[in-house]
Amino acid sequence: PWKDFGSAFKRSLASRSPRRQMLKLILDENLRIDALWRAIATQCESNGLQDATDISRVGGSNAPALATQDDTLLEWSATAGRIIVSLDKTTLPNYLVEFLKKGGSSPGLIILRGGLTIPRMAELLITISYAGDAAEFTNQCNWVP
Repeated sequence: PWKDFGSAFKRSLASRSPRRQMLKLILDENLRIDALWRAIATQCESNGLQDATDISRVGGSNAPALATQDDTLLEWSATAGRIIVSLDKTTLPNYLVEFLKKGGSSPGLIILRGGLTIPRMAELLITISYAGDAAEFTNQCNWVP
């Protein structure tokens, strides 16, 4: 049943310009949940989006190692052009502010609010990667939903 994304997701997919580039996301270590990773893969596959989203996770291939410090993760994400997705409400937003004050530029930070189910988290991340607008995230901390 959770494979049906609902009308909001379908509208965002339908409205996406084919020329627009997908947003690249990196899941922070606190979102390294196998069930979430499987849900993302399953939902992408069932909707034909395997090649239309770009989501990786700390500790994965071509990503920072597990136990990477938040400030190092922010610097890496700026270089890699990946928006960080995390549950960390305190340290990452503060590091982002300091990073920007020092003249850094960031693709952005997304903090997922509590109470989301794994399927809903997967849906949100896929929607953001596939249909998100970089201007909504660059140099900002966004709280979702």
